[in-house]
Amino acid sequence: MDSTYFPSIVTNIFCIVFVTVIFFHLERSLGTEHEVRELRNMIFSYYVMQISDIFYVVAMADIIAASNIFIALSCAVSNISTLFGCYFWFRFIDDRLSIPIIRKRWVSNLFICLLIVTSASDIFSIFTGLVFSVDKAGNYSDGPLYFAHAVVDYIYLVIPTVYAIHLALHTRMKYKRSEYLTYSGYMVAPLLAGILEDKFQTVPILSLNILVVILILFLTIQNMQIYNDALTGLNNRRCLQFYLAEKLPKATNERQIIIFMIDINRFKFINDTYGHLEGDHCLKMFADVMKDFARKNCAFVARYGGDEFCAVMNSAKLSPQEIADDFLSMLSESKCVKNDSKYHYELTASIGWTVCSGQESDAASIISQADKDLYEKKRAWHKLNS
Repeated sequence: MDSTYFPSIVTNIFCIVFVTVIFFHLERSLGTEHEVRELRNMIFSYYVMQISDIFYVVAMADIIAASNIFIALSCAVSNISTLFGCYFWFRFIDDRLSIPIIRKRWVSNLFICLLIVTSASDIFSIFTGLVFSVDKAGNYSDGPLYFAHAVVDYIYLVIPTVYAIHLALHTRMKYKRSEYLTYSGYMVAPLLAGILEDKFQTVPILSLNILVVILILFLTIQNMQIYNDALTGLNNRRCLQFYLAEKLPKATNERQIIIFMIDINRFKFINDTYGHLEGDHCLKMFADVMKDFARKNCAFVARYGGDEFCAVMNSAKLSPQEIADDFLSMLSESKCVKNDSKYHYELTASIGWTVCSGQESDAASIISQADKDLYEKKRAWHKLNS
């Protein structure tokens, strides 16, 4: 029995305990359903990695007798779980930041294919030694194709890192910059572990680094909830007020700011007829269109309250009416609106707006003006559709 492996075993067990505490504190309020699911998937991958590492260390310490094939299997599982952890991180950041490069289906499918092929190569490596090999003494060593496996891991890490840094450099909102920089810091863990683990082979450096990253990520997202709407994943009213307080004083005749107030038509009917769950689903579908609109027009979007939303645009090339018509067109053509509801009701909206050119700096009065215009537009819609 080799006692030099005991610190590694104890460390792995404590890592499992700590991440379990985080797992049971993951709530729906921490983000959208997809975001919370990807976070949980990351933690599941971490569990599998820890358990497979413990098995390997226990076998190497001669605490249990294990054949080379089982030791190699544990190494394959550890590699695959690390790969899946990177992939779920990639998906989480896409849900959080909407990375443009993977909006196309073929690109998303390509990343899934990379995941499948790389996982298969780890399994086959048990018998071929292409990605890794285990000698008769049970010692692990990298194979000739390990570099390719590492490249796929880093692809899933580099793309979110680069995009998060890009957003951090282009936002003027301090809390957003802090969030983006936290996401970009995820890359530090595997880089640091890759440098140190070869020198300290009996210390689970990667496990400790990933645990720290998960903890920091959890705390960051928890703190961010004061600015986010949990149901839709959009900015909330508080965030909108901060944004307008920063932007309105900078408005000029050359750089006008347009504030749109958007309200879902007949939302009460949808809520009362099909139930609150479908009402929530309706709000999520509408929010997805708002996000697409924001990406297309570089707009700031938020849920103002209930079924009322807000969009803010700087230096628009189109008139407010043309922008509003474009949003309504996106809403009517949205696949999620057409296909995601089992009730197939028509989802429409009324839009009011106001234009700021430097004379106004009070966010409350600006929103009130846009709200009054929205009320007029909504009344006209009801007259037309009654």
